[in-house]
Amino acid sequence: MAAIGAALIVAAGPGAAHASRPIALQFEAATFETNDGRTTAAEVATFKVSERHERLGTRAAESRARITLRVWRFAATGSAAGPPIVLLDGGPGGAAIEATRGVYFDMVQGFRAFGDVIVVDQRGTGESVPSLACSKSANMPADELLTIESWLEALRSPAVRCARQWRRAGVDLGAFNNRESANDIEALRVALGVEQLALWGVSYGTQLALTYLRQFPDRVARAVLHGVLPPGGFPGLPRSRDKVLKGLARLARQAQPGVYPNLVGSLRTILADLAANPRDVVVSGSAGQDPVTVRFGEYELQFILSLIVLGNRPLMQRLPAWVVAMEKGDFAAPASLGLELRRWQTTAMTMAVVCGTGDSPKRARKAAKQAPGSVTGAQPGLIDACAPWEVDPLGAAELKPVSSDVPVLLVAGTLDGTTSLADAKAVGKKLRNSQLLKLVGATHTDLIHGHPDILEVVGEFLAGQDLSRGSIPLAWAFEPAAAR
Repeated sequence: MAAIGAALIVAAGPGAAHASRPIALQFEAATFETNDGRTTAAEVATFKVSERHERLGTRAAESRARITLRVWRFAATGSAAGPPIVLLDGGPGGAAIEATRGVYFDMVQGFRAFGDVIVVDQRGTGESVPSLACSKSANMPADELLTIESWLEALRSPAVRCARQWRRAGVDLGAFNNRESANDIEALRVALGVEQLALWGVSYGTQLALTYLRQFPDRVARAVLHGVLPPGGFPGLPRSRDKVLKGLARLARQAQPGVYPNLVGSLRTILADLAANPRDVVVSGSAGQDPVTVRFGEYELQFILSLIVLGNRPLMQRLPAWVVAMEKGDFAAPASLGLELRRWQTTAMTMAVVCGTGDSPKRARKAAKQAPGSVTGAQPGLIDACAPWEVDPLGAAELKPVSSDVPVLLVAGTLDGTTSLADAKAVGKKLRNSQLLKLVGATHTDLIHGHPDILEVVGEFLAGQDLSRGSIPLAWAFEPAAAR
């Protein structure tokens, strides 16, 4: 089904924008189908934006209006609907439309009570064109010990090929960043013909929402930020990850008192042993493939905890049982995740955004200071793999906290090792009309998947009501483990 596109070119500047020959979006009626076969009536359209919004106002700029954004609109169902609610997905590089076919669908349907819900694939993602994928993954040998240096080196070769591929296709990778994506949202607002938007950001989408709020403060009616990533929020902080581990340890000890007496202490012992005596671990191959022997050491376990486990509820539910198994010499479960690290595949969009945002020197110093003595230790950020992409950071202004009087709801989990409760609180200090919804026991995946209680409170906020509660407890269950 072809969508009727509307070419739209918008000039950008802090707090203001104007359209060159603005044309309202022309939506077509369509049926939206989820991955599990559910359907709902919706509308779909496309529109074009300039690769670089600052070039607008010239014929050359109009000729370069070649990024096509794909948009779905789910009509409001409530009688007192407010401004359109724009979903900003995470990643960077997440495809909002595909995610709405899965984990976001129920939240989208729930939020329709408060306004049209607009789901757009950001530039460089999903069904928008170009969608900046990379065809090659890292390929670090399984029999070599993983280190920070070897992992970054393994990322470098496919990064060079991917960046070269897109540049040969005429893509300006430096144009895929927070500032230009925020200008795209403003273009979308103009195309929708509305005075203001409500923003709904998830994970990285919260950072993009904050960027839009900085650039266009008068155009935001209110914002909901699930899993807050502050400006300059790369890398994550060791102290926040350690706090999540301690919280998980308390829950595990309550679940099986005689089995998990000291999860954090056990991990420290295991890590010290791996530092002195790395293991050769046989991991079952994929279907039809032979088993693989993985050289498994201290850093690999720390990296797995930081990058894969802490923030993912299903894996965190298994972690205590893995610790008991590792104490008995069985490292198969974490080593299988180690194979994923060695075959890591990113996207050009992810790297362009991360590299374009730049590194906050203050946050980098804090991470380095916290690393010694931390269970998860020092971890590389993707910012450390930026050289092949040749993308210039936007500058120090993009890393400063965002100040605003716009009503903002910050949703944060106490067991989120990806976007921390501490970061949400820090962001809230500058958002003078913000409220915090603390999810006790919630991980990053809980924030992404939603929860009936979460939707109820967010609904109150979107309706302009006082929140009935500021804290929601989430229950936990762990994979059983045999006693020591």
